[in-house]
Amino acid sequence: MGLVLDRYIETYRSSFAFYCARGTVMARPALPIGTWGVISRTRIDANKWRARTRYRDADGSTRDISVWAESASKAERELRMRLVSRETPAGTDISADMTVTRLSEVWMEEILQEGKAHNTIQRYNDVVRRYILPGIGGLRMRECTVSRIDRFVKDATEQGSQTRHHCRTVLSGMLGLAVRHGALTTNPMRDISRPTPKPAAVNRILTLDEIAAVRLAARELGANEPGKVGRPKSFSAIDLVDVLLGTGARIGEVLAVRWMDIDLGVTPATLTIRGTVVRKGKEGLVIQEHPKTPGSVRTVSLPAFVFEMLERRRAEESLSNPFDLVFPSSDGTIMDPVNAQKQWRKVRTAAGLEWATYRTFRKTVASLIDSQSSTKAAAAQLGHSTTTTTTRHYVHRSNVAPDLANLLNELVRPVGGAA
Repeated sequence: MGLVLDRYIETYRSSFAFYCARGTVMARPALPIGTWGVISRTRIDANKWRARTRYRDADGSTRDISVWAESASKAERELRMRLVSRETPAGTDISADMTVTRLSEVWMEEILQEGKAHNTIQRYNDVVRRYILPGIGGLRMRECTVSRIDRFVKDATEQGSQTRHHCRTVLSGMLGLAVRHGALTTNPMRDISRPTPKPAAVNRILTLDEIAAVRLAARELGANEPGKVGRPKSFSAIDLVDVLLGTGARIGEVLAVRWMDIDLGVTPATLTIRGTVVRKGKEGLVIQEHPKTPGSVRTVSLPAFVFEMLERRRAEESLSNPFDLVFPSSDGTIMDPVNAQKQWRKVRTAAGLEWATYRTFRKTVASLIDSQSSTKAAAAQLGHSTTTTTTRHYVHRSNVAPDLANLLNELVRPVGGAA
């Protein structure tokens, strides 16, 4: 019997070697990356079971993975949990088991390294802290389904359209990071429902009469407001209004303007907008060395009324001004935009224009340049990289069609002497 078995084995080996040489014996196909084979369960002793399988890692190697437990079902369950946690390539912190809370920390670190503007980072951090973490912070990546994320974003809509917009922006970035690291296969934000867009708001601008009313109210506010005891007043509502009217700059950009940014010795005089005032945590108010975006740095020509105001202001300057600011606070430090907003509310109330904001000046300037020059020139003045934002959010265009009455008369002109 033993001799027969030995001959059978030898014949099998010879046949297998022959077919392998001809290439007719196919090897077992490799497992796809990140998957595992059949899980076997083996009883080791009375109180110990082993669950075992083969797993193909991100480096292409297939490895034996085993887990021991007191029961077969528990061993298999723990093995499956371990396999899922291996789905992300080694060397990354982001896995399918990571929570949204932990992902937000990693994502915030990434955008800090990207050099995002401080105000942008602060806004994103507020959205994460106030809305995302209380709403879905405990979810793991594998649990971030389209339906769950969609429900969360819809709930955020109740907080207002701005909150919904910011939540969408932040979640899209966070979950996109998870996709790039393999913790998610697709970004759920791509498939959630989108709200019906509201009609674009009318870009209301100031008329010439309203501008005159604003300037008068600002001038009277400056005459009636008491200065700080022992110091001349640094704030001048009319001066600030005139710079906004003459440049179309943002309020934070104007408050960050230094005398070194202004050239009064050329014709026309110029102002280079190269920074903005931001509030930076414990540091308080600081000048960010670029405007809203680095591409917003620009040099604008100054109209005569702004040039004359700056010449006068330079000559009358008497405060200590270590920051070289054109509009310092009464202490010679950076003026808080919040305080400037308070003064503006007094001006607009006195002028009967409660609807107007500092941004209204930008819209007014953009609309004038668009109508008299071009949209491209308006975008350049405002510091926009393209005309899309300028056209959509700043330029006000009249709904009055050109006078074509005489042309339309041709439609009923008598033909061949007929009445």
